[in-house]
Amino acid sequence: MEVDGETYEVFASIFSIGRDKKGTLAWGDFVKVAMTKLGFTYHSLKGSKRQFRPKSPGPPLPCDEPHGKKKGVITRDVKGRLATKLGRLYGWDADTFIPQE
Repeated sequence: MEVDGETYEVFASIFSIGRDKKGTLAWGDFVKVAMTKLGFTYHSLKGSKRQFRPKSPGPPLPCDEPHGKKKGVITRDVKGRLATKLGRLYGWDADTFIPQE
């Protein structure tokens, strides 16, 4: 799937592509730069529970918004679990996203 450079960087971080595989990711970038640009709607549920719903029929992506000491930051461990969840639900992996030229 061809995406803009900013969106590609977010998914490159999640799927450990290139130099940023060990860093953290801002929650806001995941929400605003990546998922909403792909057409997902964002819903707050109870507590820190969040859900992204795809525009086309398909399963929603449940997530826990980082809170407490890690508020607003997706850590490396959480990125790994998120990558697994995105793969399981949508078939996405490191080869899914291609930066626009």
